[in-house]
Amino acid sequence: MNARLGEIMSSIQTEISRLEIVSQEQKSKLTQVNEKFDHFTVEIEQKTSTINQLYQDAQEKLITLREAIPNVDEYSAFDLLGMAQGHDNPQTKAELCNRILGHEDATSKELEVAGDMMRNSKRYTLAMSLYKKAYKKDPERRGAHVELLSLTAELDHEHRNKSLNNAKELVIEYPTKNGFARVSNALIELDRYHELVEFSNAFISSLGNKNPALKALALRNKGVSKRELGEIEESIEAFKDAFEINPEDENTLKPYLGLLEEQGKNTEFLEISRKLIDIDPSDINYYRIYISALIKRGKYKEAGIWLSKTENLRKTQMDEAILGSYAEKIKAAANNVIDTSSEPAIASIE
Repeated sequence: MNARLGEIMSSIQTEISRLEIVSQEQKSKLTQVNEKFDHFTVEIEQKTSTINQLYQDAQEKLITLREAIPNVDEYSAFDLLGMAQGHDNPQTKAELCNRILGHEDATSKELEVAGDMMRNSKRYTLAMSLYKKAYKKDPERRGAHVELLSLTAELDHEHRNKSLNNAKELVIEYPTKNGFARVSNALIELDRYHELVEFSNAFISSLGNKNPALKALALRNKGVSKRELGEIEESIEAFKDAFEINPEDENTLKPYLGLLEEQGKNTEFLEISRKLIDIDPSDINYYRIYISALIKRGKYKEAGIWLSKTENLRKTQMDEAILGSYAEKIKAAANNVIDTSSEPAIASIE
């Protein structure tokens, strides 16, 4: 028993001695790790301090450089304009346009485009300042001058008539699509439809036989004005003249078609509505308009032919429902059981 106990104690002592040796080795390794970590920490602090110092030096040099050229923007006016056009935030857009206003290298064109953005954003004071500077910088830039005169007419009652007269004279002397449209919009904004008719007539006369596209635009605006004044037959005549010059202009066809519908001129409506499909064969609404017009005139067979052409077109649920109702009417007509008194009204112009 004593011998066995002695062996156990000896084994324990041996294991303790081995653990002490291992412990010493681990302590040595831990010391080495701590030393390396301390060295690494010192190096990091030194390098961080160096980086901070370099950054501070660079900042001081940048400040010195900016002080040396305090009036130079870090971006060109062209860059600022591109940034403004790409921003959705109206505040940021306005701030960028304001920087363009103060930019010594901004061109008349850049100032005018920035003015257009601010006018469309309802920031009229800034827009006015941009147009003024654009016109002052280049008096031959008539677009900026027309914009300035038109906006002045809209905002400044005291100078309204003078500004409008100057704008109209300028556009008649130097006719352009944008110029005519801008002055026309100002007259519409001010509910001066009589004046817009007179302006359109003078503009058309100044064109003579030149530039039929501009003549069609003026006739269209004349048609709009006559309609607002309640002179319906003259309005239809103006739209008809515009249509004859440019039959593929959707902006003329839509109001013309709407007016024919309102006045119950079904034959003319049918003829013109067919033109809409020629302009855009992928627009399902145009097919709805035309098929409805055919049904209203009792042309069921032809309506069925055009209905079949809509099969592969993109449709909403509303389109499907309306075309489905047309299909039922056509089917009922084929079976001679249709009640023509319940024909649907011609589809509205959207």
